[in-house]
Amino acid sequence: FFGMSGSAADAEDCDGIDPLNPYHSAVRVPRPLFAYDWANGYVAPFIPVADDILDRIVAELRLTKDDTVLDLGCGDGRVCIAAARASGCQAVGIDLDEALLQAARVAAEAQGLLQVQFLAADLMGITLDQIQQWQVTVVVLFLLPETLQLLEPRLRDWLQGPIRCVVTVLWHLTGLDGCTGEGYYVYRPGTLDAGGVG
Repeated sequence: FFGMSGSAADAEDCDGIDPLNPYHSAVRVPRPLFAYDWANGYVAPFIPVADDILDRIVAELRLTKDDTVLDLGCGDGRVCIAAARASGCQAVGIDLDEALLQAARVAAEAQGLLQVQFLAADLMGITLDQIQQWQVTVVVLFLLPETLQLLEPRLRDWLQGPIRCVVTVLWHLTGLDGCTGEGYYVYRPGTLDAGGVG
């Protein structure tokens, strides 16, 4: 994920806490989960989106080849790859972990998904200009609540501009009202003035 505290190898050093239950009950969360390396921009651990949740998200979005999906905290790229494979859409994945980014690039290339790109960048630095340059229509985030809270004002601005849809996995944006799926939340421009997901 974008801004991860350590690599996937950290998963071997676990304390058995699983805050993502029931969706990731088999995942043992690394100890750094609760002690991020904020100074270097790391704001979330790498935990892949469960396949069943990802399938439901892709179906919900009804993507076309005219869409561009931006995954903030793309990890191994599975969201971008699944979206592009299902619809032929463009996709951009952002992360800090170079090893995961390289794995994502290899996986996309192996499937012939030349319209998918993975970039090393700090999600807190992504601007509206970049959103417009990439022609982003959908933003996907699997980040922890504290990080979502930091990003919420920016996501609100993006929904007032070129973005037709924001999806968060497992946790919701407290200031926006979204449609609730099984394991995810969807936000569209018409939900900006609502009081949040209960």
